[in-house]
Amino acid sequence: MKLRLKHCEVELHFLFAAAVTLMLILDADGIVSLGVASCLAHECGHLICLLLFGEQPRRIVLGAFGMRIERTGAVRLSLTQECIAALSGPAVNLLLAAICILFRQPDIPAFQKAALVNLGIALFNLLPIEQLDGGHALYYLLSASRRIGEERARRICGRISLIVLIPLICLGVALIVRSGYNFTLLLVGIYLFLLFWVKE
Repeated sequence: MKLRLKHCEVELHFLFAAAVTLMLILDADGIVSLGVASCLAHECGHLICLLLFGEQPRRIVLGAFGMRIERTGAVRLSLTQECIAALSGPAVNLLLAAICILFRQPDIPAFQKAALVNLGIALFNLLPIEQLDGGHALYYLLSASRRIGEERARRICGRISLIVLIPLICLGVALIVRSGYNFTLLLVGIYLFLLFWVKE
């Protein structure tokens, strides 16, 4: 399904809608609902930051593997602005986590859950893996150095991504062995590794 909001096209894939609907139906303790809301807030952080820098999104895709913002490229952002835009999503999650902690109510456990979910999303996205916000920010920071440059920064980020991905996958295996059923981290690790492998 496609919608148009002024100059921006919003594309909603069936698999995204079906996956979110199924997760919400099976969501007994409200964690999935909080996760979806926190992920949307995360992406809105990126979107608002880009708009503040004058970059108009061309298309927003809600696909099987999450949300993706495609830019027009009409405005060329500096490396510092790109770094800020990459970190704006995790920053929103950290802000929401802080708000939930500051205004938590002992008789309302949703505040604590929301804080943990937002903190988890922020920390995960800050991992220095090329496909995540932390990897993007690291690349822009390294590229800004005259002694390193963009090509060398890309190679360094690739090596760091691999160094982080291997323990992440091992941790996913350990989590399955320990819990007997929680394979989420392993699937995410394998997915990120496949994206890294295809890119290479």
